Amino acid sequence: MVKLGKKIVSLALVLGLTLSMGVVSFASDSASGKPVYPDKGGSASTDTVTTDDVVSSPTADVTISKYVPGSYTVADAKIRTTAGLRKILGNYYREGMNLELLHVTEVIPERAVTKENPLTVDFTVPKVASGDTIFVLHCYDNENWEVIIPNAVGTQFVSATFTSLSPVAFVKATRPSASGNNTGKSPKTGMF
Repeated sequence: MVKLGKKIVSLALVLGLTLSMGVVSFASDSASGKPVYPDKGGSASTDTVTTDDVVSSPTADVTISKYVPGSYTVADAKIRTTAGLRKILGNYYREGMNLELLHVTEVIPERAVTKENPLTVDFTVPKVASGDTIFVLHCYDNENWEVIIPNAVGTQFVSATFTSLSPVAFVKATRPSASGNNTGKSPKTGMF
């Protein structure tokens, strides 16, 4: 009789745990029903974005002009949120990375720019220092962004090679340093 009682209690516990796991999968993400994405330690700052005559280029084959967000409403919305920047960066994004959208500008080529005929453009970009992790984003179809890894980054300088040109955004990525550890390295392993 005791063995039968233990089996019934075990069965009840298994059923209870199984049902409790199923209930979680039916829960809504938020009161509005829209998904909520946790910050996971990273953040995006878009408060300081400038779009007018701040970025310049000494490259003769391009003209830099003011970025008009209304012309690229879908693409602009993607770069204005933390989740949007993370999605654009894809595998380049690392957990805990802080993302700051520095500048967005329109880059107009003076010659044909294709995969067979790429163009390297040097930019003067305020808020960029030597050693910063900078991602250059290029809006390639009025709705989507591609990540272009810069050829070089220096003090107020970014150089990147393009196979087509249109709006270009500059994103600065930083990792928060651990308290008491200004190098950002793990105290146990010494790894980043």
